[in-house]
Amino acid sequence: MMKKNEKNPDNLKKEYLPPSVTIDFIEMEYGIATNSVITVPQGENGSVQTEWENQDDQTITIF
Repeated sequence: MMKKNEKNPDNLKKEYLPPSVTIDFIEMEYGIATNSVITVPQGENGSVQTEWENQDDQTITIF
């Protein structure tokens, strides 16, 4: 059993790497979110809307 004061030759310190912050800019297409929905906690009468506004067979033109 190894005592606290004994040094272990296999226990070498690792090199310190300081933390870094990076910023990535992502350019998105104009029509990427054509059918997105805006969420609101409650509707006008206090009910929560759970369905999409657009119909499944609706035609969408993207310019």
